Order: sequence, then structure tokens, then C-alpha cells
Amino acid sequence: MRLKALLQESNGGKLKRGTIRNIASLFKTSVRTVQRIWKLAAITSTDGRVDVSHRFPKRCGRKRVDIDFTLIMAIPLRRRTNIRSLSSEMKVSKSTLHRRIKEGAIRPHSNALKPQLTDQNKQMVEVKQSNPFDFVVQAFDWTKNIEALLCTSGFSLTAFISLYKILE
Repeated sequence: MRLKALLQESNGGKLKRGTIRNIASLFKTSVRTVQRIWKLAAITSTDGRVDVSHRFPKRCGRKRVDIDFTLIMAIPLRRRTNIRSLSSEMKVSKSTLHRRIKEGAIRPHSNALKPQLTDQNKQMVEVKQSNPFDFVVQAFDWTKNIEALLCTSGFSLTAFISLYKILE
């Protein structure tokens, strides 16, 4: 906006006396700032495009938090299974770790191999995924080994007999 105002007041690349002071008061900035913008516009306008942006490449703004990635391998696996536990072990915020994962500096690890999965277990997984409401009811003969059943379950014999009579 300041540059447009300066260009409107210029005549063949020259400014009238007092123009910089008037534009500085119009935009409530210092005279030096307006002079700097006009000087940058004059220097960069040689190729047709005018660039008056700041000249601080990657040195401005908030500084990045440095993470020592060698510490990750020193942390035991059980303490780095998720972002929260890893951030507490490394003394870094969760959001910083999440940003590093999104940038690709830290790669999430998951093991897709399942060597303990047998053919029977694979078949059970297929059945479970096809219809989750399929199940097998196993018949149990209550009359055999009642004492062993009562000892393992913690029922008293009288409570079991009364329950058995109700079910008959």
C-alpha cells in the first residue's frame, strides 16, 4: 500500500518534496521506513518486478526446537511405543514430536509381520471378519465332575443344586 501511494505521487521516478513525510504520517510509520521501501523498489525494479519484502531468509520468526534423534534409539522400546511416552522420555512436547513425524524426520514404526499366526488362527480371523455374530455353542454336561466345577468356580454345593433344580 505504501509503495502504491509512493508511485502515485512520483513523476518519472522522482518524488516531490515532502511526499515521503506525508506518506509516513498517512500510514503512521517512520520516514526512514518509507525511504527504505522506496529505495528497495528503485533497486529491484530493473527487471520489471518490484520486490520490497524483507530480506531475512529463514532467520526470522520463532526458533526451532532441536531434537537429538540419537536419544530415541537409547530409549527402551516399551517407553517409546506412542508419542506421549516418547515425548515425556525425551523432554519434548507432543506437538513438536508430531510435527517431526509429519515432516518425515521421525518415522513411525509398526511391525506388520505376524510369525506366530498359524493357519488355524488365520482361518478364525477370516470367519470373524465375515460375520461377527457367528459363534459356536459348546454343550456341557453339568452332571459330570460337579465337585471339580464347584471347586474351580467357588459356588457352594447347595446353591448349585438349587440352581440345577430351577433349570430342570
